[in-house]
Amino acid sequence: MFYLKIQNYILLLIFLLRPVCFFPSPSIRKIRILFYVQNFFGLFSNLIFSPAACYRLFTTFANQHTLEPRMIVFPNAKINLGLYITSKRSDGFHEIQSCMYPIPLCDALEIQIAKKTRFESSGIPIPGNPEDNLILKAYRLLKKDFPDLPPISVHLHKHIPIGAGLGGGSADAAFALKSMNTLFELYLEDWILEDYAAQLGSDCPFFITNRPKLVSGRGELMQNSNLDLSGKWILLIYPSIHIGTKEAYSGVTPKPMSSSLKECLDNPREWKSCLQNDFEESIFPNHPEIHFLKNQLYGLGAYYAAMSGSGSSVFGLFEEEPPKVDAESSHFSFRSQL
Repeated sequence: MFYLKIQNYILLLIFLLRPVCFFPSPSIRKIRILFYVQNFFGLFSNLIFSPAACYRLFTTFANQHTLEPRMIVFPNAKINLGLYITSKRSDGFHEIQSCMYPIPLCDALEIQIAKKTRFESSGIPIPGNPEDNLILKAYRLLKKDFPDLPPISVHLHKHIPIGAGLGGGSADAAFALKSMNTLFELYLEDWILEDYAAQLGSDCPFFITNRPKLVSGRGELMQNSNLDLSGKWILLIYPSIHIGTKEAYSGVTPKPMSSSLKECLDNPREWKSCLQNDFEESIFPNHPEIHFLKNQLYGLGAYYAAMSGSGSSVFGLFEEEPPKVDAESSHFSFRSQL
């Protein structure tokens, strides 16, 4: 029991210190460091005696030292299980069918009420003008309908590879909408948040409820799926190959599906033969390294492997923990139980 209490409170201490590590705003960081150091010994004296007292200390300190209301969330990535391009629409978009599934590869996002709206980031460099980031677009979208919203300070620690077919930017925007809904006490229902999210990007609505979905249309039409991969393992590799939307669609010939996606998903043993990503047909000839990685995942024992979205990330699903892979230094790899 003594060991378990110590272990639990070590995790609590790590959680307390996490904002210092992730969100290095100098003024806030100095105050937080002083706070944690000054109160550590008072906290430690309660560790092995009274969990309730420790919790009261934590909440009291947090309330006393919070500068402004803030939210810290961890937007997660997704994978596509099957991705079919079924037709081209009159508006230039394509009709798709796919199953999106959330995975525990995350960014970290802090949104705080501030005197002036600003955006900062750390981790993977984010190209482009910060003012064009989807998080600020989400804020401006809400402010259009709720003009009294105060300015916000945003810090995004980027860990999900960019342009990898994992929906990282869409997740950041959707989690920002959910966070601001809570922070500003707007009490918007999920379907309203999904409507806002659809104005930001095709994948964004998925991350509002963040559960497995069968998607169609541009990706904004969603139906709940009972697919459950809990206990399975994923090994994901991103070879740092950027694939633009134009290149991804240039070699694809839209065609109706020959079988039901839902029926295929009900039979995981058949996924290798019945579940496909139409983008692979056009991308693999131009980027054989991506095809090699997919075959490598099958060689490691995956029961299913595919490219996610329009690439270039590839993932394998395993019944048991997969072996570690010696990825090239330019490659990003992620391994986790689902």
